[in-house]
Amino acid sequence: MLFRSWADLVWELERSDYKLKDKVLRIIREEPNLEKRELKIRQLDYGWAWVYLRDKLVMRQRNSGYIRVYYETIKN
Repeated sequence: MLFRSWADLVWELERSDYKLKDKVLRIIREEPNLEKRELKIRQLDYGWAWVYLRDKLVMRQRNSGYIRVYYETIKN
């Protein structure tokens, strides 16, 4: 998943002047399946919509984190 949060992407899109923002917003709002949603956006404008979102909008959202979880089996 490229986006930290779809809500953040919607917020960024609504404030942008991107030419396909209405189409992207419609996909986000109408497609509940996240995999299908991402695929539909990737197919817009021969993939250029996805490139635009990644390069122009998502860069402001990027947040990296790291967590390590250790499990220990406890016998009864």
